[in-house]
Amino acid sequence: DIVADIPPYGEYNPGDLVADNLAAGLLVQEPPQFSDIIQDIACDQWGLYKDVFDSHEILYARVNSLRQPLETFDRIGVYVMPHKDVWMAGDSLVDVRTVGTHEMPIHALWNGIAGSLPLLQVRGRTEPDDPNPIVIWPGEYDMIVDVNRNSIYDPGTDIIDGGTQPGFVVPGKPPKVRFAASADVDFLSVYPNATKIWGVLVDSLGNFYEDIPVSFQIVYGPGALSADTSRTSANGQAFSNFTGATFGRGTLVRLDTIVDGELYSQYVLIFRKIPYAHNQGILIGG
Repeated sequence: DIVADIPPYGEYNPGDLVADNLAAGLLVQEPPQFSDIIQDIACDQWGLYKDVFDSHEILYARVNSLRQPLETFDRIGVYVMPHKDVWMAGDSLVDVRTVGTHEMPIHALWNGIAGSLPLLQVRGRTEPDDPNPIVIWPGEYDMIVDVNRNSIYDPGTDIIDGGTQPGFVVPGKPPKVRFAASADVDFLSVYPNATKIWGVLVDSLGNFYEDIPVSFQIVYGPGALSADTSRTSANGQAFSNFTGATFGRGTLVRLDTIVDGELYSQYVLIFRKIPYAHNQGILIGG
């Protein structure tokens, strides 16, 4: 920490100024090396690192990298992933979309010179007019800072909150099948004015279900879908592009999937907030 000291000198007292109460004022880093960078990332809104979060708690990230990454960039991605005991080079980084989330992963500015990420809200904070609260499924998770933002894990460059132990835990028994529905805001799409609607399937251990059909159907409202059915990828994701939103009118989309003979359904409400020009999406069922 860098402290501007005023009389009485040599001790910290009211009136002394600290460069930054959360981030280190000066960080002396270890040199880069090709091995995992493991350290605390997940924290609360005051920047205090935590290993256990309530399912309705707001999730934040903060990093002071104790080792210089092999590569540094001005923008990074922050992912919340099912916990793995060992992360291998080239492993895909796919954010676990849970109830009420969209526009994931979080992209943020990275201070490569200082090796730090300021306090950043990653997930949570339900708005008063949201139909359902935002929750995180029970389970074990790792939070990963994708420093070179290439959506794969690179030892020595990316930073893990975890290692052989989970980065953080949400207490409770994970459901056998975790089926989430969410929608990106439309400026994330490569198609003009298109909103990508996601269905994601994860088992109780954090493994993704592959090659499972997910159906998409408009229950009411304007617009159209690019696909009625999509099969989940190796990352457990299926999607359909929605177009045709209008101001002041919402469109409800239903997602259905069958796993081991059991039907799972979720709903996403797509709407365009006035005066904003872009579509928004929020899960309203599940």
